[in-house]
Amino acid sequence: MKNSYKIKWEEGWHHHRDIPPSVLPLAEIVPEELRILIVDDNEMMVKTLQDILRLKGYQTEPAYSGLEALRKVENGAFDCGLSDIKMPDLNGVDLFRAIKVQQPGLPVILMTAYATDKLIKEGLAEGVAAVL
Repeated sequence: MKNSYKIKWEEGWHHHRDIPPSVLPLAEIVPEELRILIVDDNEMMVKTLQDILRLKGYQTEPAYSGLEALRKVENGAFDCGLSDIKMPDLNGVDLFRAIKVQQPGLPVILMTAYATDKLIKEGLAEGVAAVL
């Protein structure tokens, strides 16, 4: 991860390398080039999310199955994960459980249009950041 940050002030975003500690409480500070893993068996959904997040300046890495996502987490660090809940090989909750072992603390947001309440409750109990 680069040692560069974006600071959101009231008048917009500004880029800075060194941030004095006195400034920290005054602004929302976000590491530049956040790396986001997007997991969904629907390729159009992955592409749509990638397009949106890239427009916002984020790096994205696609995975079209839970197993592919696990391989990518094994080979590199991510700042955040977005995962569908219902997938054929490994559902989003089981994927999150496996990711917690490989990269503890990685915030993961689960997404669904069709998931059961049971999987949503399991995901929240396991500690996912949110369910959309």
